Amino acid sequence: MLATSLLACALATDAFDGSLDRAPARKAEWRSVVAGLPPEERMLIVLRYTQGLSYEELGEIMGCSSGTIGSRLNRIHKALEKRLLRLAGRNRV
Repeated sequence: MLATSLLACALATDAFDGSLDRAPARKAEWRSVVAGLPPEERMLIVLRYTQGLSYEELGEIMGCSSGTIGSRLNRIHKALEKRLLRLAGRNRV
């Protein structure tokens, strides 16, 4: 979940203050990971973390229940975490 929290911070701030990571390139990498998501998943992540929409609001937009939104976001978070961990591993080498 830390990876997802860091991603949310990177997406939500244009002036990333470096308190979590001093490398500006990291923010661009995180954004590229999100850009690689399928459009519906990307929309959920962007609306949730940049617009702060609730599960209920997202459900209305997507035409499904808030429980379905929770399940989808959980699945997306796991996929993002895997991608971000792979990215972190490549950057250490």
